[in-house]
Amino acid sequence: MAQKKNGTKNNKAAGAVKKAPLPKKALGIPEGWFYAAGQEANVVMVRAALPEGMESDIWKEAGVLEVILGEKESIDIEEMEVADEEAQAFMDELGAKSLFYVSFDPGMYEKALPVLKAIVAELGGKMLGDTPNLEPEIC
Repeated sequence: MAQKKNGTKNNKAAGAVKKAPLPKKALGIPEGWFYAAGQEANVVMVRAALPEGMESDIWKEAGVLEVILGEKESIDIEEMEVADEEAQAFMDELGAKSLFYVSFDPGMYEKALPVLKAIVAELGGKMLGDTPNLEPEIC
């Protein structure tokens, strides 16, 4: 590093480099979520719960819904089957009737949150982060 005339180091180069902001995942926003719906539901019902004017694509046979948030930005929602007793006990504890896997880029959390809240408000249940402690939680 260059020395200034008074003998101190020139730190201009170090100050010019900006650190990238931490990704949302590092801040506790997971890419994946479990949506435990409060009623028997499918992707058609989830689509009907979306805010008015929200663009989406649906593949009923595959049980998949894609909610378009913007160019190259979407939320994917997939129907899941509860296959074991432990998972069913957890669903019963939550009072949930249907299970979905929801995924989106953590950087889109601010855009996705109103959509997730609208779904939960319409169909009941909870949106739980796919993390060891199932947090964060959106009710």
